[in-house]
Amino acid sequence: MAVKCIYTLSDNVEREANASFYENKLKIQGYNDTLEHTAILYAINRAQELSDPIEVKFRPLESPLSKAIKSVTIEADFGGARFNWKNPDKLRLMLSF
Repeated sequence: MAVKCIYTLSDNVEREANASFYENKLKIQGYNDTLEHTAILYAINRAQELSDPIEVKFRPLESPLSKAIKSVTIEADFGGARFNWKNPDKLRLMLSF
């Protein structure tokens, strides 16, 4: 009925992604590199029981934030600075501290 994915980000935060019966993809978010990472997949049946885990390796695409940072320009402006950047993916950019 569904697929459950558990993965750990670089700062040791564990995340979970799910795909329902009606979808054929999982969206794994939070990586800001293109290194190889590991995720654990489970199939979920109608009784909400998990299958045996399957470990998969993947390489994330370049993040939208990384693309935007590469395009930042700073120009002098009246009383300060003007920052410009491009967001080619048109996605919401979030930076957490």
